[in-house]
Amino acid sequence: MTPRPLLAAALMLAPAPALACSPLPPGIVEPPPPTVEQRAEAIVRGFDTIVYGVLTRSTHNGRDGRLRILHVYKGPLRPGATVTIKPSWGFDPPFCAGMMGNPPPVSRGSYGVYAWTGEPVLNRVSDDRLAVMFGRGWLTPAANMRRKVKRR
Repeated sequence: MTPRPLLAAALMLAPAPALACSPLPPGIVEPPPPTVEQRAEAIVRGFDTIVYGVLTRSTHNGRDGRLRILHVYKGPLRPGATVTIKPSWGFDPPFCAGMMGNPPPVSRGSYGVYAWTGEPVLNRVSDDRLAVMFGRGWLTPAANMRRKVKRR
């Protein structure tokens, strides 16, 4: 074997600093995260569709699920409609989620409030944000709402 392939193999195995998700440069202070109220308002103002529904087909390994709409807070859908919905890390993905592969599976029978613009995406609205949305009168709670989300 010639020295070049050995050198190439050694370089491939050598430790290297991660280029993605590196810390901020020295002297740069990370701004404070938005408050729950700011995030709730951004969802209400920024997304075209907000619905409450139940998954009739689970999402896993990047496979789309099916969501039956039980209540429409905002958007063109009607209760009883079923849509194909893409898996998602949601509104609060873990740090460096893009390096982790597919989002975690969500089981059939999971209930939740989801928001999206355009193609349906499994962006679940958290209970604390829903409380702000309901408390501020931005959304009216569904009479048949169950706060239950199953994760496989």
